[in-house]
Amino acid sequence: GSHLEDINRHRGKWVTLFHNLHVGEYSKLVYAVAKKIRNNEKIETFNSRVQSYIDTDNISSLLDTLKTRPGEFARRLDLLLRKFDNKQSIICRVFGSVVDKINTRALLQLYGHTKIRFYDTKKRVAFPKGNTQRALLLSGQEALNHATLLKVQSSIRTELISRFGKLETLGSTWVDPALKECPVPTQQRSASEGLFQVARGTRLPIGDDKTTLRFFIYWKGRDIDLSATFYDENFENLGHISYTEVRSAKLKAYHSGDIINGSRGASEFIDVSIDGAIAAGVRYVAMNVLVFTGPTFAEHEICYAGWMTREKSNSNEIYEPKTVEQKIDLRSNTKNSIPVIFDLVERKAIWADMSTSTSY
Repeated sequence: GSHLEDINRHRGKWVTLFHNLHVGEYSKLVYAVAKKIRNNEKIETFNSRVQSYIDTDNISSLLDTLKTRPGEFARRLDLLLRKFDNKQSIICRVFGSVVDKINTRALLQLYGHTKIRFYDTKKRVAFPKGNTQRALLLSGQEALNHATLLKVQSSIRTELISRFGKLETLGSTWVDPALKECPVPTQQRSASEGLFQVARGTRLPIGDDKTTLRFFIYWKGRDIDLSATFYDENFENLGHISYTEVRSAKLKAYHSGDIINGSRGASEFIDVSIDGAIAAGVRYVAMNVLVFTGPTFAEHEICYAGWMTREKSNSNEIYEPKTVEQKIDLRSNTKNSIPVIFDLVERKAIWADMSTSTSY
């Protein structure tokens, strides 16, 4: 059962414990569990049973098993609809029978996922669990059956309306239209901390009244470098700005200069003329922060990045704290971070929140 799975997940610790216990003095069940663990016998888990039923096309046993864990059913629903395309009606019916047992967060995630499954995709991006928020590029998928997706959405929507309808009313409530630019933060794993927590993909506004975007880093430690890569609307690389190339007349961008010792506190920044860069074909600017020498971001006493807007490029205007539009504390256990990508055309800062173990 699930208890045996939990023990197997921490097998080493339990082997040590059983070694110091007289398990024969306990029930036969305890002795049987200890025997399996100590002899390194194979443990049949929920996931192994599910995979076995999938591999053998045993749809009946598969659905009966998944019904016992509705959350797992929701996570595997897309796979089931692709694998058993001739059994989609049965799958939807069984899913509808357990939808009320799935937590709200999982239902919202699944509902959002179904919206993008009406269309074929050429590529997908995934972020595996872990301290390093490294993006993986996966192959695309064909769209799912539209009628099937509508059934799934109807089941989820009906359950959510019923669930929320039982809550106390909030009265007259104003919902900021800007929230349409913010994905629901259902997975709050983050490579960085900041002024406030938002989900990856959130689009934050850049001030419309200034002509220059300035993004910066501040740290105490050894050598941390700020750079930026410029892309067109198709994400074709147009060039970069860094300590090796501190200005670009073509891209209308300027680097403040390289500081190699920040033991007493140091800052670097990059100014980008928004209209000038757009005229040069630039749409996206990826901000990159790299520890050139020294420990990871998490081991620094202070290390943060942010952005503001200015009247003109290379203006030598001072840092006014009140003009900082966003600040991100870099706290990941890596030496490279891509916290944000700027969309100059839409004047939006797209929260990327990615870290990698290698240079960008």
